[in-house]
Amino acid sequence: MNSENAFKQLGQKLMNGEITPEEHVKEYNEALYYRLRFRTLSGFTYLPGKIGGSLTIVGYRLAKKVYRFQ
Repeated sequence: MNSENAFKQLGQKLMNGEITPEEHVKEYNEALYYRLRFRTLSGFTYLPGKIGGSLTIVGYRLAKKVYRFQ
């Protein structure tokens, strides 16, 4: 029950905007966080800085046009 309460508390912090989704995953399951953060595919989607964010959005929009998803 204790881990369930901790999960609910983390979820509440996330909903209140006190923590980011990345921090939520890191606090709940650190192994999963590192697996998602440092795998090869995630390296292509996480580009630091303003330019990196712009490139990620452009890539998403291109994929949206090619595969026609929302």
